[in-house]
Amino acid sequence: TPIEQQEIRLSQFNQILKNDQNRAAILELPIDPIKAKQNMFAQAIHQRPIMFGHISREPLGAYEYIDENPLLRVLRQSNEMPPWLTNVGEQLATLAMDDVEFIVMHKDQIGADRIEHWKRYLPFEPVFEDNTIAAFSTSPEVEEDFSLLADLAPGIGPVRVITSGDCVEVGDVFEVDVAWATTWPVEQNYRVVFTLEDEQARIEDNQMLLTEELSSSGWGKNSLVWAYYVTKLNPDVPAGEYQLEMTLQGNRGENGSTTFPIGKLVVSKSDCDHELPPEVIPVGAVFGEQLRLVGYQLLRPDPKFLEVTLYWRAEQRMPLDYKVFVHVFEEETDVPVAQDDSIPHRGGFPTNFWAPGEEITDHVPIYLGNAPAGRYGVAIGVYDPVTGERLHVLERDGNEPQDQRLVLPGEKIEVSE
Repeated sequence: TPIEQQEIRLSQFNQILKNDQNRAAILELPIDPIKAKQNMFAQAIHQRPIMFGHISREPLGAYEYIDENPLLRVLRQSNEMPPWLTNVGEQLATLAMDDVEFIVMHKDQIGADRIEHWKRYLPFEPVFEDNTIAAFSTSPEVEEDFSLLADLAPGIGPVRVITSGDCVEVGDVFEVDVAWATTWPVEQNYRVVFTLEDEQARIEDNQMLLTEELSSSGWGKNSLVWAYYVTKLNPDVPAGEYQLEMTLQGNRGENGSTTFPIGKLVVSKSDCDHELPPEVIPVGAVFGEQLRLVGYQLLRPDPKFLEVTLYWRAEQRMPLDYKVFVHVFEEETDVPVAQDDSIPHRGGFPTNFWAPGEEITDHVPIYLGNAPAGRYGVAIGVYDPVTGERLHVLERDGNEPQDQRLVLPGEKIEVSE
């Protein structure tokens, strides 16, 4: 009887590794014992050690090295997503010192959105990329593999700057993520200053967004460190279009040599425009100043099922894996007759991996087969699954529900006998 075989697509990178005399190891992502079988097949070509394989019975201490390495330990848990450890240069250098030369991401095993998160976290170009893999060096060199966008002070500057958007509403939080790098050792700490400059090139006191310490003293050459800055826009800032700028100040108050223009920022007194499909109902409610429910859609693919599609936007980086609850409830008693509690994407995309400004669509199925006949409302909430504490809800009109849940406007859910 013929045996069905699985086609395995292998990258040309494996042949390049085979022809290279270096015998250093490879860290392949995702870390998955089942998917590792494909990596072990590729190993027959490139002949390099790999960090993870597949064995039926793991001996004691098999993961000892991995659990002692902060980056590998987190990767073993988060698997497909970058760890967001801020000292990325130090983590890569540790791998390089232990003779791990490349991090290889397999595109057929990791979603495109996950690959983009990795490319954002590693602020330098891959050494090789095709339609099957993206390979990154564990020993990138400043001025060779990546360059400073500007020298904000002697030997230090940003290599990547990511904002939570180009529009912010007065009183809302705003985040700027900066990957700092050094071209030579830094001997002092600096303060990072973010300002808004208007079209008359003025900076008023209320346009000084944030001043925060950058503990850069002792950074050696080739350091690569992420820093995440969160601020709340001063309500006195007039609506309009501004230039968002960043500077460094030394310990004695002296400014760095350069002001870095991050980009345009629109300050709005009303809702910033979010492009949504015409069938989506806009909402604009903010949960805990961390994530915004931009809109939603309710579908009935079957009389016994309700599909709730939630359109989220991350307002800032989130420290926790929040759960989202969807309640279908009796309006007279507030008692849920059906509900779902889950991490977004059915556990596949935890909130602490969302990047500031990232927009996420989440489909939540609700089974209505046990609900009595009647008309019901739908409510949304976000909570910490460890403590059960719900995030504070601020609706678009300024209303703050006491039970920390948002009752969706619009049509009611009809359940018949």
